[in-house]
Amino acid sequence: MSAAQPSATPETLSPATSGSPLLVGAYYYPWYGSDGRHWREGYRGMPQLGEYDSTDIEVIDQHITWASAYGLDFFAVSWWGRDSYEDRAAQGPFLRALEGHPFRFAILYEAPALLGMHQDRMMMDDQLVERLSEDWAYLATTYFGHPNYLTIDGRPALFIYLTRTFTGNVDEALTQVRAAVALETGHDPFLIGDEVYWHAPSTSRILPYDAITAYNMHTSVAGIATDFEDKVRVRYEL
Repeated sequence: MSAAQPSATPETLSPATSGSPLLVGAYYYPWYGSDGRHWREGYRGMPQLGEYDSTDIEVIDQHITWASAYGLDFFAVSWWGRDSYEDRAAQGPFLRALEGHPFRFAILYEAPALLGMHQDRMMMDDQLVERLSEDWAYLATTYFGHPNYLTIDGRPALFIYLTRTFTGNVDEALTQVRAAVALETGHDPFLIGDEVYWHAPSTSRILPYDAITAYNMHTSVAGIATDFEDKVRVRYEL
């Protein structure tokens, strides 16, 4: 959740309209610990709940309550691998906190950290196909069947970070991964690739995905903050 003070208390706002054709989500990071985990890296402004622990079910419940009150429908939960801190936080306290809530969630697959990058690229070779197949099969059996998991056209949504750095025969590789996961788990995930950045995504690049998104248009270069919103708006109008 934002570290900034809310402009209004959640109680003054109406929940998102049920059945709306539009869904609003936010990325969610269950990687904070009471021992300073990630907090020690620094932040701007003290969060409303202080330096909270992402495994605290009361904290998660408050996040979900606030998000729902402000009109969000789901969280895309950052996932860093089987039995990672984030995985344990997600499948333990996070799923328990969802009990009784209509709020939904999906997984954000942290591809660079899980697959490895070389010269700012991820080559879709046999090794990466195997790793993706294993990881997504685990996600399918661990999360996709949860009643609160976000589905689109009946298929579990899966956000994939930084797909715009995938190289090689991406279409064939993802086709193989889809087939392997479907064979093992019966799930065919609705893949949402992070393909939008300051360039216009090419038709050939977006074909393997069911949808595309822009994770974040920000980057650490001089002057990026100047008229940032206008620059992003112009790119989206193309």
